[in-house]
Amino acid sequence: YAEVVLPNMQRMTCADLQERAEMGIIRETQCTQIKPFVQESCGCIDATTLALSPTEAPTAYECPICGDGMKVTNPDGVVVIPTQPDRTCAELLYAASIGNINPNQCLLLHPFVLTPCGCVDEYSEWPSDAPSLTPTAPTISPAPTSIMMRQDCFADLGEIYTMEKNVEDTAMKRKYVLCPGRTFQLGTWTEEGGITDGEPFLALRPNVIYQCGEDGSRMNNCILRGGDFGLASYYGVLDGIYETVDGVEIRGLTFESQNIFSVLLQAAGDITFVGCAFKGNSNN
Repeated sequence: YAEVVLPNMQRMTCADLQERAEMGIIRETQCTQIKPFVQESCGCIDATTLALSPTEAPTAYECPICGDGMKVTNPDGVVVIPTQPDRTCAELLYAASIGNINPNQCLLLHPFVLTPCGCVDEYSEWPSDAPSLTPTAPTISPAPTSIMMRQDCFADLGEIYTMEKNVEDTAMKRKYVLCPGRTFQLGTWTEEGGITDGEPFLALRPNVIYQCGEDGSRMNNCILRGGDFGLASYYGVLDGIYETVDGVEIRGLTFESQNIFSVLLQAAGDITFVGCAFKGNSNN
């Protein structure tokens, strides 16, 4: 029987989930959260389509574990993911080939396989030392020159996300002050790699500072709640950007009840946490 890995990392068969749904055990909010995972793993199709063409099987999704246009050069490499059993790259390739890795899981898998699986461009003859999807190594951030910051605080993480994506000179140190006494409700990943039902996580780039209030104290009560990630650093964290993340500081933030990881640190760099708290993260 096909298995589904739910957002809380629990494994259940499609048959078990169907039975629970028919018995009314799965609440509407839970149904909305698990539906993208179930649709791929269980081969869900429209019932009317099935009635019209019962002989046509749904097309299985095959996850490119290294990313589109990339290939594995080290099938014996061991991929280590927190809360999950270690697997070789060959085992992950097989799971992908039989459709056991859905698009949501595939997106989350990429940062963990790049190095152990020796991922390179599919047209390359030799592995590249650069853990990115481009033929060049990640850029090394230069020493910061000065601090650029707004006078007011940020109440919308989407505004920060957009500003950071458009930064061209990362040598300029940037400070983003989150508004005190605010709870930021974070969103979840979609199959297309976007964020839905909430605000985006904090994406790390070189020489960026995220802090709670003017003094960066946890007592100012800035809470990043829910979502799949609270903060993330990996190659390609912002579309088309591959770089190390030196000179990063996170001050006084509280990460609470994330679905997968409160903090995902995959790209090389120098990241300092000061006075942060992690609460209610029983799944990671």
